[in-house]
Amino acid sequence: MQEFTAIKLDDADNGDAQTPQARDRVAHDLDQREPHGIDEDFTFKRPYGFRLGDSAKSDIKSWRRIFELVCFQLAAEHPERFGTLPDDPKFTSSRGRPYMTRDAKAVRMPVALPSGVYAEAHMSANGLRDQIKNLLDTFDVDHSALRIYLRQVRDAGASND
Repeated sequence: MQEFTAIKLDDADNGDAQTPQARDRVAHDLDQREPHGIDEDFTFKRPYGFRLGDSAKSDIKSWRRIFELVCFQLAAEHPERFGTLPDDPKFTSSRGRPYMTRDAKAVRMPVALPSGVYAEAHMSANGLRDQIKNLLDTFDVDHSALRIYLRQVRDAGASND
């Protein structure tokens, strides 16, 4: 096995060996204190936390979780309006699929929210970003009120800066 893979099994580094791939890997450390706006492209970027108004959350590992927490915060601040989201055409796709519904079976990956609302969470980072933007617009929250913080991003290969 060692001859075939060129990896020593008794190496104490456990995967941190300086292979050509490891040497070529460039880690871009996005400062977790640097805020990013909701209008950015989040392809290949991982969230760390967010601040919406006076509320802040950290140690978040997925865009789905940010989407869910934003929904919970808006539902707590505007419970009556949040319950009407399934009736708003803004939360239906161009093909008629609901993004917000009262029927969990109507979406692929339902997220249970307050007021009996279920949200579709089977989306990319930018798809969830667009839904968050729709929510902010619906509740008349300025996009600049939401600040997103990212964690370290690793790219294989050299930087194209």
